[in-house]
Amino acid sequence: MDKTIRENRPAAMRRSTNRRSLSTIAIVAIVLFTPIVDAHGQKSSFSFSAPFLIGNGSGYSPVAKSTLIRQSFTTGFSPRIEAELGMVFTITPQPMNELFFDASVSYAILSPHFLSAIKPTAFVNMLIGAGFATGFHGLRTSAGMTASYHAYIKFTPLVVGSLFYGKRNRIGTTGVQYDFTTGQISPFLDLISIDISLVSPYKVR
Repeated sequence: MDKTIRENRPAAMRRSTNRRSLSTIAIVAIVLFTPIVDAHGQKSSFSFSAPFLIGNGSGYSPVAKSTLIRQSFTTGFSPRIEAELGMVFTITPQPMNELFFDASVSYAILSPHFLSAIKPTAFVNMLIGAGFATGFHGLRTSAGMTASYHAYIKFTPLVVGSLFYGKRNRIGTTGVQYDFTTGQISPFLDLISIDISLVSPYKVR
């Protein structure tokens, strides 16, 4: 579409097109992630956290001065490797004005996060991972939506529990992300992420 024509479209039409694009991306992400079936018994989990997107030295941050909530689903590729699909959204100052979808792969450093259905895993671990994210900004503003694209690496120095026990806590996850749309690098922090198994834990079977 010609740039002049696109810019002259009514704001309501642009927002409608943006919402359709957003819904399509979300559906495709879910469909692609669903077939990732755990072949090593970890099953799947749901997680909840409140991350911080910290600004860099020049003041840049993917989302400035906002309170964020993150929800995600995790499943295992192997005894040490797991995949995660997440969604991050703002709750203040404007709920759902900023929305991110991310996908990552993490490696358990100290020990496998799954051994067998009858053998307990270690209760303490560490994770290192990398992933990609797409951000949608200005979803509730009259100017219309803009998008951003990010790559990131992350490190979790303390993982307490495992899905063998039905629950685990990922504590102190830190990382850096690179924004391809601005060429900026900035850190992020997730103090605690609570993972709850979506099936009954092995220890009570």
